[in-house]
Amino acid sequence: MVLCRLYHAVCLVLALCLVASSSAVDPPNNPNKVAGGYRVIVRYVKGDAVQSTDDALWEARAQSLKEHMGVDEVEVLPHLAMAVVSLRSNDAQVELIDALEDDPDVELAVIDTVVSATGASPGDTSPIGHRPLAD
Repeated sequence: MVLCRLYHAVCLVLALCLVASSSAVDPPNNPNKVAGGYRVIVRYVKGDAVQSTDDALWEARAQSLKEHMGVDEVEVLPHLAMAVVSLRSNDAQVELIDALEDDPDVELAVIDTVVSATGASPGDTSPIGHRPLAD
């Protein structure tokens, strides 16, 4: 029983060390960069039920998003009327959002963000007691 608890404690410490070392190697230098990189969430205006599953429409939307400079990948989510766009930089995020402002089919385009219950940003190494409670 004691040996089992010791084993679990060692595994936990090793996992925490692995997480800490990976964030130290590539610390985020931009609050707009989420764990997967730079992403923009695009919400399209919902049409009729046929529109949500029209493969040709969603392929055209994906292709249109891929044509913007700095776009690495586009994942469409037809049933949610959304797309997730992975980009190379913060500048590419801003340019994409600016370009989508005039698109009548786009309801909303926002930078993907991570919300933390502790108030810490990804990669924050400060102790929990030293983090501000409000910005």
